[in-house]
Amino acid sequence: LRNLDQFKDNALLTRETTDLGAASLEDASAIMQRARELLVQANNGTTSVSDLVGLGDRVDQMLGELLGVANTSRAGRYLFAGTATDRAPFSLQEGATGTRVRYGGNSESLVLDVAPGVQAGLNTPGDELCLRRARGSTSFEGGNTGARPSGALDSAQTFTANDSWSEAELVITQI
Repeated sequence: LRNLDQFKDNALLTRETTDLGAASLEDASAIMQRARELLVQANNGTTSVSDLVGLGDRVDQMLGELLGVANTSRAGRYLFAGTATDRAPFSLQEGATGTRVRYGGNSESLVLDVAPGVQAGLNTPGDELCLRRARGSTSFEGGNTGARPSGALDSAQTFTANDSWSEAELVITQI
């Protein structure tokens, strides 16, 4: 009976932590959308230099907001730090080429037993969510995607489209 109570507690903790992680990612997405809107505004060709400075300051503030979201914690433990939950996983590093975000967590996930022989992930490491990883090549298949090889860094995604872009079905797969 004690084991069942522990499984129940673990399942509840996993659900609550997952819900908080999902809400944090929604917050991050909203911040990035606002930043995108500011960047489009800044690139309209009619924005004054002083307005550009103001927009830049706002984007810097948004970077701080994103850092706060990336360092979300629950009960003193950081959600996106892998198993290194005792310290903030993300920090800003000033350098000669500008400000960069550094990940100080690890790539491991916390897991809990939620039933006999069943484990559930408690978190997703921040490097899995936010950082670039080595990937394979990209291929474009299907209808008129308009995509052409560019020689740029590869995202390892495959895009498949129907006959026209307006009816496109985007399929993303690792290859």
